[in-house]
Amino acid sequence: MQFLAQIVSFFLVLGSLCLPLLGSAQLLGAGDNCNPLVQSVADVVMVLRQEFVLTDKDDNEFGKDGEAYFGAGYAPGIVVNGQLYLSKLARKPFLHDSSYLSYGPGYTPNPSNLYYKGIKEKAFNQLTSELAENKTYCEASVAPMVGIPSANNTLADTMDCLVITYMPDSDPVSDATTYSLSYVYNKVVWKADKGQLTNEKLGSRTTFGLLFYQSVGLGEAHLEFGGFVEKLGSRWVCTPITKLSAITPVDKPKNKKKP
Repeated sequence: MQFLAQIVSFFLVLGSLCLPLLGSAQLLGAGDNCNPLVQSVADVVMVLRQEFVLTDKDDNEFGKDGEAYFGAGYAPGIVVNGQLYLSKLARKPFLHDSSYLSYGPGYTPNPSNLYYKGIKEKAFNQLTSELAENKTYCEASVAPMVGIPSANNTLADTMDCLVITYMPDSDPVSDATTYSLSYVYNKVVWKADKGQLTNEKLGSRTTFGLLFYQSVGLGEAHLEFGGFVEKLGSRWVCTPITKLSAITPVDKPKNKKKP
């Protein structure tokens, strides 16, 4: 799949098919069949499975129902230049699972094993490399560095953006669930380390998303990865990543599979 910056004709297709919707922040039901930019990132957007354990005051870890983990949650991720990126919110699936509270204040939830897979894969790969934590996001190396170097960018208060959304192909969602992609043109309002979308109508099937900025120059166009879009309670929350990068597909690593 070619890197988007090499596909100048993309904007001709976008203009002919979707131009009336550019300012409407309307979800396009046609999804990845309407816009080639969605197809261009299909190989680098990831689904994450983050497990967590309960830890007591003596640092003993406890699972549940005979498992090595107490609970788990799913979140969006992306591979950019050989690095897997995820939000710090993705590391806290216990924010969506309050059952651990019944065990009392002597037990604290902590993230444990992290797994990732492509949107059309049924089995997860376990992350075996070291995970580095930054201010709002985490990253780990999963493949040799390729593509365009990262560039630092400054966030404005309000920015035009494009949200690529994940829609599960099965209900209920399980480890084997695959995903389809759609997208919505939107605006994000940044305040400190969080952002809110001006239009939160991302579709009833959307589980989470990734936020991008479009960069257009003379004879070229590409996407810059801007952050993560995840549900917190009843609201969609955006987590920024100020280390923005053009998107380049990478070879999928062969790591340990989750049974």
